[in-house]
Amino acid sequence: MESLAESVKSAKLESDGISVSHDLSNLTFKQSIRDGKFWHIWFMVLFSMIYCFFTKVAFKSYGSTIYEDDQYLTFVACCGYFSAAISRFAWAAIQEVIGFKKVYVIILTLEIFLAFTMTSVSEYPKCYLIWICLSWSCEGG
Repeated sequence: MESLAESVKSAKLESDGISVSHDLSNLTFKQSIRDGKFWHIWFMVLFSMIYCFFTKVAFKSYGSTIYEDDQYLTFVACCGYFSAAISRFAWAAIQEVIGFKKVYVIILTLEIFLAFTMTSVSEYPKCYLIWICLSWSCEGG
């Protein structure tokens, strides 16, 4: 059995003590499934990404029931993908300033708000464009 010093991957001094991070790279599949960190990360990804994946897949079929202009829906997709790409840098910059937990709460709150406003913004083309851009920007976080 390896000693604690050999299993520690990194340690750093913090104001409330020493933070130790163990090397998790040698875990087997069964060990990683039993680890609480795995399930914590899995549920975080599940709850934050499902909404973004749904809107990326369903935006055109949902939008085509309201708008008959395929050129407009293509423009919406172009703006949405551009905002998703830019938002990755924006969320990273915000995370550097306020931290991961606050950014994650902001993203989840924004996704919940957007999910409940889907039917009310779809009647207005400009609002639908902004709604898609905001929805896809959440994926960048």
